[in-house]
Amino acid sequence: MTSSPLRNPFYVVALIVGVAFAIHATAYALWYAGIFDSSAQAAPHPLIVWLERHGDRFFLIELAILAVATVAAMATENWWRR
Repeated sequence: MTSSPLRNPFYVVALIVGVAFAIHATAYALWYAGIFDSSAQAAPHPLIVWLERHGDRFFLIELAILAVATVAAMATENWWRR
């Protein structure tokens, strides 16, 4: 009975963070383009308020995690195939 190789968990992390980054970038781009204008409504959407306060910092955190997970996935690929 042969055992199947373990899956590289760094690929899973890179996939999850990559999808989160894509969603975040789309929301940020729509807000930046003025499609979601926070001054047009009496009470802006909570996502817009969050993007205004924490959007830049969260982008950097996502990019850092994505970079580390990508490099770790490539660096440990041979180890996970054993």
